Amino acid sequence: MNDSLAGPIIRISPYELHIDDPDYYEELYSQHKPREKYLWFVSQFGLPASVFATVDHKLHRARRAALNPFFSKQAVTRLLPMLHFMIEKLCGRIEESRKLGKPMPMREAYLCLTTDIITLYAFNNSSNLLDSPDFAPFFYQTVQGAETGAHLLKHFNFLLDIFEALPNKVMAVLNPGVLLFLKWRSVSSASNSALRTC
Repeated sequence: MNDSLAGPIIRISPYELHIDDPDYYEELYSQHKPREKYLWFVSQFGLPASVFATVDHKLHRARRAALNPFFSKQAVTRLLPMLHFMIEKLCGRIEESRKLGKPMPMREAYLCLTTDIITLYAFNNSSNLLDSPDFAPFFYQTVQGAETGAHLLKHFNFLLDIFEALPNKVMAVLNPGVLLFLKWRSVSSASNSALRTC
């Protein structure tokens, strides 16, 4: 296709448009023109009661309002001492690797940093992945598995029920990434249930 003939808006599926126009940002993310979320996109995780997967705009707004105080400027400013502590811990691990002359898996290290910060802030109980001698490679694999599983289930959502019914040993052979995703999902479901009963 000749690029000179292509416009800034291209239909990439019967339900999706690709828009390459920075001026359209305000239109798309306008607070004054609410729109429903795309069910096909948010159903991939199988967590319909979560904020992320809430399709209805008004319901999503109500659920999201409960999280707003956590992201205010004041709340984030109060996090600075904790952020400095976590970053110093990472810097200490970098210095340790430098002295030993060992390569450091930076992708895993940054994932550990962000996870420790998020879990401490959200649950008041850090995962302490930065303390792991090898930077918790299993957790990195879990995140990758979640990405793989979510992508597959976005297109074949009916497989979620089938995968959940299979024993973990079978799923580990069929698709280890999806198994890691299902384990992450069960933890997320338990957290959502606990929040709803509070």
